[in-house]
Amino acid sequence: MVGVLGTSAYLFFKPKAQEDFLSAEDVGANLTPLPCDMNAEHSCGVEFRGKTVKFSLSPKPVYTMQPTIVRIEGLEGFKNPSLEIHGVNMDMGVIKAEVEKRDNAYVSNVVLSACLINIMRYRFEVLENGKKSGLYIDFDLHQ
Repeated sequence: MVGVLGTSAYLFFKPKAQEDFLSAEDVGANLTPLPCDMNAEHSCGVEFRGKTVKFSLSPKPVYTMQPTIVRIEGLEGFKNPSLEIHGVNMDMGVIKAEVEKRDNAYVSNVVLSACLINIMRYRFEVLENGKKSGLYIDFDLHQ
């Protein structure tokens, strides 16, 4: 009886084979190149509700675990906007950020989570009254 239980426990809790896990290279290998690189361009635009909304990051280059300013232009008509930032190719949790109206833009200070993979794709998603609006932009951070 003890032998049967021991064998069952081993089979249930045994470590997974190495091939069951994705390597750091595999996690970033299947990413489709983005149309605009916010680390290289001044700003990147997204068409939304018939208008172009521009996103920019500073300072450049962007690093993990360093304060980064997110600037969004063209959010006219949004009610109580905020940001949610999360990893696309790896679960890094969710960063929730309030935005502040400054001149013709909304601005937020964020710190992006550190990651061990070569290319981490983050999604900056604009919320309206705390709900997803459908407006987002993706950003690749190269380590």
